[in-house]
Amino acid sequence: MPKTVKGNTGRKPGTSSRPRDVSVNIVFYSGADFDPAPPLGSVDRTRYVKLTALQDVQRPELRDWIEQAGRTPGWT
Repeated sequence: MPKTVKGNTGRKPGTSSRPRDVSVNIVFYSGADFDPAPPLGSVDRTRYVKLTALQDVQRPELRDWIEQAGRTPGWT
């Protein structure tokens, strides 16, 4: 007999019973070669940026780093 999964049926989508702190690290494996380089990281050629708010996704330099990562040989 399959297990029954209990859900939060009384909770509306997009709401939470408690606030959550969320952060995401975006790692660029050849980020040390980017111009300018992402600000965090010190091991080998890897650099990263930490996103802690939805607004961080709209940073112009993030788009630039993603475009540079797309041109990095070996990662396409």
